Amino acid sequence: MTRDRETDRQLYGMGWMVLRFWGKEIQKYLPDCVEEIKETIFQMKIARYDSIESFS
Repeated sequence: MTRDRETDRQLYGMGWMVLRFWGKEIQKYLPDCVEEIKETIFQMKIARYDSIESFS
């Protein structure tokens, strides 16, 4: 867990969004995992659009 937090910190610092899924979670709930990824991408696009609009 400590290594995960350090890796997350480094990736966030490089501008990445980190989503973690356990292997068994993916096997058991694949559609839910895919939906979470899609929703995160959608929310990030909205946030980016809103930040661009605020400068207009």
